[in-house]
Amino acid sequence: MDNLEDHFHGAMGLCFLLAIASGVVVYGPFVRRLDFGTIRPRRRLYWLDLHHVLGIVILAWTLVVGVTVVSCST
Repeated sequence: MDNLEDHFHGAMGLCFLLAIASGVVVYGPFVRRLDFGTIRPRRRLYWLDLHHVLGIVILAWTLVVGVTVVSCST
């Protein structure tokens, strides 16, 4: 039973990494237009910029988690 669980976790980890990679490909050009950490003063843009900054910072952590799940399940 452990072998089936390992394969399942590996498949989920690969799906997770694929979702992260597709997000970088889709949203990368939009985020690249601004300097890193730019927070514009208008309310709606403030929250959008904050969302982008947090997403970039958290990206490294999610990649580590995804790679760890894939590598530990094989």
